[in-house]
Order: sequence, then C-alpha cells, then structure tokens
Amino acid sequence: MNAEQLDTADRLVAALSRALNTARPEIVGLGSFVPMAEGYLEPSRIHVVWIFDQRENLAAALENGGGRLLYQLTATALREARMQVDGIDVNVHFDTEEECRHESHGNWESRLSLMHYPARQLECGAADDKPHPMVTRVSLS
Repeated sequence: MNAEQLDTADRLVAALSRALNTARPEIVGLGSFVPMAEGYLEPSRIHVVWIFDQRENLAAALENGGGRLLYQLTATALREARMQVDGIDVNVHFDTEEECRHESHGNWESRLSLMHYPARQLECGAADDKPHPMVTRVSLS
C-alpha cells in the first residue's frame, strides 16, 4: 500500500474503533471488529466484520436493533475515513467467537479468508515507511 492508502486505512480503523466504543454499551456481547479490503481501498471493496462473543448475543442484537446501529456506525466510519459507499449492507458482516471456535477451531485468519475471499485483513499503520503488521481483530476493552 502506498502512503495515501495507509493514511486512509488508519483513518478507517480509528473511526471503526470509535464506533466500537460507541456501540459496546448498547450491544451486549459485541467484542471486536475486523476491517477487510478486496484489493485496493475502494469503498465498495471494504468489509467490516463485527464479532460477538456468542450466537445468542448476536441473535439478540440483530433482533433488538443492534445490527442497524452497527450498519449506521460503519457508514459513519467510512465517511469519516473519506470513503462513501452506496449500499452499506454488502460491506457489513457479523460473526461470533463461538462459531469460530466450533467451525474453525478458533483460527480467525483461516475463517475470515474462507468466508470473505478475496477480501483480506486491512493493512494499516502510520505512513512513515516503517513495517506495519496486518490488523487482526481490533478489540478495545
């Protein structure tokens, strides 16, 4: 990624982190998120996976408006990162730690690559030519 793309990725991760902090008090079981991208940082190719602790909490959140809140917060985060998408529903996904343990033996990297191929975890970091690790699950306790 070039410096401009890294800046965009940093803005997006920071905005999604704020979204997570906003949503957590209102959505039981919401734990973290994974920002992903298919190739270049085009808005339509950005995906955000919101991760819950267990299926029961995910189901309750979707039933009680938590999913709608996360869609709205994701759209806001994309705008804050200076990205605009037309249909946010294709960019937001939900998953659980429980499902990952059950179906993927806790291996998030494998699970995400199989479920969301060709999207990959978003590389980010300050655009200062230092090596930047891939973002894994971003969890703000």
